[in-house]
Amino acid sequence: MKHLYFNPHQGVASVKQGFSWPACIFGSLWAMAHHMWAPYVLVLLPVEVAFSLLTGLVQARHDEALVIGMLLANLGLAAVRGWYGNRWLAASLRRRGYTENATLLLQA
Repeated sequence: MKHLYFNPHQGVASVKQGFSWPACIFGSLWAMAHHMWAPYVLVLLPVEVAFSLLTGLVQARHDEALVIGMLLANLGLAAVRGWYGNRWLAASLRRRGYTENATLLLQA
């Protein structure tokens, strides 16, 4: 199911309910493509920078257990991005002046 958001100056935007595969796979690129600066700067960027630094440190130590731990942590971050991606997008649209049109729900 998709929710439609309307802005008189910017038109209509639709947001799918449920898991967002593009947010899961593309992460920060997906957030920036949708002009979601607040979630990107406040959540995704600091976490991804920390994960990048930790991944480099773990690879330098050549410890297989730490590598597996970082892999699982990165997969967990991807799952969180996918789970919350559409919620973040809907909140971003509302902050930018869009209103949800409850009478127009699309079946996906």
